[in-house]
Amino acid sequence: MRSKKIFFGTNHSKRVQLTRALITSLVAGAGDYGVLFISMEFLGLPLIAAGSMGMVLGLSISYFSSKIWIFPPVPDEYFKLEISLFISIAIAGMGIHTLILMGGNRWPELHYVVIKSIAVGSMFLWNFSMRRLANSLIRAHYRSRRKTRGKHQPPKGRKPFAVDYPRYRFRRKFSRLLLRTLLPLVFRLDISGDGNTDLQGPLIVAGNHSGFIEVLLMIAYGPKQLELMGAGDVPMEPKFRVFTRLYSFIPVNRGNVDRAAMEKALAVLKQDGFLGIFPEGGIWQSHKSKAQKGVSWIAMNSGAPVLPVSFGGLQNISEALRHFRRPALSITFGNVIPAPPAAHPRGRRFSMQEHAETIMTKIIEGIPLQHREALAAPEQERWRLQIFREGSEEDLSDAIPHREALARLLFTPVLLKTFAVNLKRNVTPLMNLKDSHRGHDLSRAASEILDYLRENPHFFHYRFGNSTALSIRRALEQLRELGRVEEHRLLRIRGEYSCLRPAQHPDRNTAQEKHEYVEYL
Repeated sequence: MRSKKIFFGTNHSKRVQLTRALITSLVAGAGDYGVLFISMEFLGLPLIAAGSMGMVLGLSISYFSSKIWIFPPVPDEYFKLEISLFISIAIAGMGIHTLILMGGNRWPELHYVVIKSIAVGSMFLWNFSMRRLANSLIRAHYRSRRKTRGKHQPPKGRKPFAVDYPRYRFRRKFSRLLLRTLLPLVFRLDISGDGNTDLQGPLIVAGNHSGFIEVLLMIAYGPKQLELMGAGDVPMEPKFRVFTRLYSFIPVNRGNVDRAAMEKALAVLKQDGFLGIFPEGGIWQSHKSKAQKGVSWIAMNSGAPVLPVSFGGLQNISEALRHFRRPALSITFGNVIPAPPAAHPRGRRFSMQEHAETIMTKIIEGIPLQHREALAAPEQERWRLQIFREGSEEDLSDAIPHREALARLLFTPVLLKTFAVNLKRNVTPLMNLKDSHRGHDLSRAASEILDYLRENPHFFHYRFGNSTALSIRRALEQLRELGRVEEHRLLRIRGEYSCLRPAQHPDRNTAQEKHEYVEYL
């Protein structure tokens, strides 16, 4: 847990900052001397050239780590001041290092390693303390200026924008460049369509979503300075926090009327910006989900068209990487879809839903046929759940009349992982149903979810619909009561999920065959 806080937690603690600075110094030093050795031994470069290359690499690692990992970020408008202070501090640190080494010659009885250690330690403490001070002063100046001068003002006669566009220019250019360098090394990318060239805003870029990789692909190969909308109702997973802090996005409280997020989205488009969005609204299902109306609401109220982008091959990533193969991914940019009309014979709501479904249809059509089978929506879905006392095999299922809804939750491991990892709720008994659990433990796990639902009542409504969401809540309440009654007894939960999945063949345009799929808890 401590290592997670050090690597992925917040960076406001001085202890965390110091630890991260030490790690960065070791990595930067290894990179510096590694480049020096390779350049001289294998490339035959002179000492000055090799040393300069190593120093540039070491300073670059230190700078970017300081900017996005060690210390809290500062606004990009202070970039010139920030990098000037960084270089000045680094030069002064090297001067301290040199002076200590020169002064060490006066004490020949001291071993060189001791003198070198003192010099390196002094340089490190100088760099860390001065960079921390500079970071604090810049952020304090920014806060005071915001209080006295207010937000950036748009043209005269207009209200201030909810968010200025473009923002974080340097960070986002760096993120895009980094991703366009690294992604082709890891994946075999097939990019088609001319949607990523000669684009003009305002424009909404919409894509399918089943994991974090689509976010990276959209940033790398979508329009420049893309402003993304992302989940704001649950904390980000620790392993993704570093990058999300670097790039930043507009958080959306999904399942609730988030007027602030909608105002920011409209503000981006009013400034002729590019807005990235995933119409499905989440990654709790591996197959195609129903499109949410949010993208169409934004398009209707801004008049901005929508550019569909299709990501294919996502389901094969884990298996390919596990066998040290480069997964093949496809990125297809489609034709721009106009904004939905506000005046519709069946009303605005129908117009938005029809428009959202059109967007998802175009996105799916852009995915290569061989990858569509995994996205095909299952048919004739059935969920069954049974609860037994361990040993006696006594069936206690009738104590949970809404057990089918509970089974739907248990067969959605992404949501259980969200409670455990993102929300830090102890739901382990519900995630590990291969073993029997005491009634007390199951009751406590159900209580953890119910406690969160008091904070965010619409968490399940957004994902399952109103009827199923209410049934899931009642099922959790019933499981909690059953666990209290069977507090000290071992209970075993058995579940079954079955459906028909359409089989999509790459040599056929339509899928007629279906196969039965069964999964057990």
